[in-house]
Amino acid sequence: MHELSVCESLLRVIKENLPSPDCRVTVVRLRIGRLSTIVPDVMRSAFGIAATDTQAEGAELEIEEVPIRVLCSDCGSRTEMDSPPLICNSCGGTNVTLETGDDLLIESFDVEEPED
Repeated sequence: MHELSVCESLLRVIKENLPSPDCRVTVVRLRIGRLSTIVPDVMRSAFGIAATDTQAEGAELEIEEVPIRVLCSDCGSRTEMDSPPLICNSCGGTNVTLETGDDLLIESFDVEEPED
């Protein structure tokens, strides 16, 4: 389950970017492409485990699944697909450039400042 190590890295990045070490993370928003090999349901479970005893414990994990989209160099079409092979759905060509689908990005996260 490589999602656990991805979550641990994700939490390190979030911790490094908190406005204060006393903040509590309430929501984390991710963009995960279908080619990233990350399984969203497994990622949610792994996040809960990795976030234990951190500023993100109990935080909600929102995942936007990003489709595979290619640009065809032969016909100029942009097409989406659910899985490889990467081919143009318009002309069937294989001379395509991947535009989205391998994403793994922290879109944003929300924090609560401690009350004094």
